Amino acid sequence: MFDLVNLFAKENGFGIVRRNAYSYKGRRIRYSLQCDRFGQPGASKGAGLRQRKSWKFGCKWMVVAEALEEGKWLLRQHPNLEHSQHNRGPSITSSAHPSHRRVTTPVRATIESTSRRVGNRARDVRAVVEEQHPESSFTQRDIYNARALMNRKKLNGYTPFAALVKLFDEMEIPYLVKWADDQPNRLLGLVRTFPYCIQMWKRFLEVIGFDNTYNTNRFKLPLFQATGQTYLGTVFNAAFDLIDNERREGFQFLAESIRQLIGQHTIRQPDVIITDFDDSMKAPSMISFLISSPDDSDWEDSAPQAQAELSVTDKQLVHALTGDGIPHTYRRVLMMWKRVLFARTEEAHEKAWRDLCKKFDDQRLILRYLHGTYLPHRNFGIRVTSGTEASNNNIKSYLLNGMSHLYRLVEAMQDMMKDQERDFKDACAQDEVLTAREYLGSSGDYLGDLPTVISSKALRLINKQYRIARKAVPTGKNPFPEPLSGCNDDCSVSVELGVSCCHKVYAKLGSATSFTRYDVHSHWRLRDSSFQDPCRWILDPRIASALRGRPKNTAQPVPSRMAIGGRSQNVSQLTSLAARHPAGRK
Repeated sequence: MFDLVNLFAKENGFGIVRRNAYSYKGRRIRYSLQCDRFGQPGASKGAGLRQRKSWKFGCKWMVVAEALEEGKWLLRQHPNLEHSQHNRGPSITSSAHPSHRRVTTPVRATIESTSRRVGNRARDVRAVVEEQHPESSFTQRDIYNARALMNRKKLNGYTPFAALVKLFDEMEIPYLVKWADDQPNRLLGLVRTFPYCIQMWKRFLEVIGFDNTYNTNRFKLPLFQATGQTYLGTVFNAAFDLIDNERREGFQFLAESIRQLIGQHTIRQPDVIITDFDDSMKAPSMISFLISSPDDSDWEDSAPQAQAELSVTDKQLVHALTGDGIPHTYRRVLMMWKRVLFARTEEAHEKAWRDLCKKFDDQRLILRYLHGTYLPHRNFGIRVTSGTEASNNNIKSYLLNGMSHLYRLVEAMQDMMKDQERDFKDACAQDEVLTAREYLGSSGDYLGDLPTVISSKALRLINKQYRIARKAVPTGKNPFPEPLSGCNDDCSVSVELGVSCCHKVYAKLGSATSFTRYDVHSHWRLRDSSFQDPCRWILDPRIASALRGRPKNTAQPVPSRMAIGGRSQNVSQLTSLAARHPAGRK
């Protein structure tokens, strides 16, 4: 009944409210439906500078609604004729009356779905609501109020972080929390990940990058992201962290939390960790994982270190080792190797390595061990933190401003993960069905079935090595080309990138054979489902060598002295044997 009367009021330019409800035996039997501008405005109760406005304008229009029986109402005119007309004309639009701007359930669902992304402004949401629900009337302030109400319902009376922890427990999202020592319920750090992050982390686990960003939450906590790269060169997020400081102990908590997540989800430790030049960030990473180079260097060290910096004595010894005054001992090899490891810049690192090779050129075994074990490491061409920095910029695009609470920040991360998963699947599908023309036909015979099983980025890396190898192939115009250099320690393409180097490509061209999928690292394969199911890694047992039953004696060789020879030889052997063992008494 109220909706019908309110619809009539909307068509005639006014609004209604319910007043003077009367109940009998627990049942409402009468209402007064008044104009929303009924009565005189009351005196202001506030003493502030802001002057409040009033809806009341002295209108006296009113009707009475009486209940006849359950579900049936009678609407009658008030006996006093002064309540039968308004004291002003109809309104310009129905949005001027609150009774016509009530949010219904379908409208609330539309506002919630369109307000999920912060990029949708209130006026855009209003346009969508008006298009889907043309009978509704709203203002932008109503959209803001509806959004605020939905956010309060999500928190359900909890603080944003308490609601976030409750959400993690309900959704079984892995997370680790660091509490303050003096206040056990005060948050200091939070590390969490998501199921899609774990899935991608298990798939591309060789290289991981660390970086932090700011202005993502109202508490001014720096956001720390751990990212990796796929075989398409796109970035995925492995974990998200929040810390209250950027000192060494803060980064140590983050590094230890990442290590715990790796252990909980049976993820192999990364081969390479890429950070920026922040010493506070690099030191915990070196302690907890493996050492990575600075973000502009192209070498990685995988030896666990007990300290992140040289001692004062070591620094003095390193800087004192110059020229011909370097003793030719193993201790000086160690000192010069420390200079290589702790070089501040890429140029200093390369110069220190050249000096080490020049001074100890006669110790090729040591140099080959250092180069093969520490310098070249599989990084798939990922050497800088630009991917992580791009992810930092991406997460901010999902936030309206830098004053979001932690619950809203996690919602933005979930939205980013959904988009990331969808975009990655679309890109994989496109990469699988589209093949460049240079890999088709006779020019790509050396690739075999690789164009259909590995990504386009891996094909570009192999094609680069193919162009180098092709220059060494004799042709009619150049029957004696310059040969390739030897595939020695300087050739680190296979180790670092996981693809065949130019020497292997040259061998394939010479033998007229093609590559197989096993010649390329599994990182580059488009379809490799073995990482998702650990049971696929289980192999059958080897055939047992010891069978059931009585074991057979192993044949033993007959000594030469027991060989059967001629008659005279046997007699002499028996005579000598009897002489050594005389017969006893009978």
